[in-house]
Amino acid sequence: MDSRIKALLPTLLVDLALPIGGYYLLNHLGAPDWLSLTAGAATSGLVLLVGILRTRTVDAAATFMLALFAFGLLTLFLTGDARFVIAKDSLLSLAVGLVFLGSLFAERPLLLTLTARTAPAVADRYRDSPAVRRTVRFATILWGVGMLVDAVVRIPLAYTLPVDVMVVGSPALTIAIVGVLVLITRKYAARQRD
Repeated sequence: MDSRIKALLPTLLVDLALPIGGYYLLNHLGAPDWLSLTAGAATSGLVLLVGILRTRTVDAAATFMLALFAFGLLTLFLTGDARFVIAKDSLLSLAVGLVFLGSLFAERPLLLTLTARTAPAVADRYRDSPAVRRTVRFATILWGVGMLVDAVVRIPLAYTLPVDVMVVGSPALTIAIVGVLVLITRKYAARQRD
């Protein structure tokens, strides 16, 4: 198994398996959708919070995920609408897409900032290499548009498909879109290197 995938497994367990498993377990036991969704998200949030307290480090990703869990729980308690809790992920995708596209007007697009953590050589070559600049700009546009597509597609699905289908369908949609974006980005970057 690829080492990058192995590194992602704990995150996937916390971010996907716990909320989905928690939802289906409670739903099977007869709990209403809103309570099942709440318990699943709260479990993931607690595991994430325990990890932060144990390591005594707070990074941007952990803060973002905790904020997302808190927002989900707040909207669920305010609206009582399980479908809105699923559809609210569209707001996140919309915001991320707009931030990606808006960052094209900044000195360093958001994708370059994110890439600098895992591939510092790209960030170093950005200023001097037209091919790297083209790749970063293309990928920033691609990811921005991809996140907007994710946002637009999820809303009608959240309100037409059953909640128990969308509990899995919503993250599956995001994983599929991100997978396609990664493949396109890699192919484009490889062509620019040739």
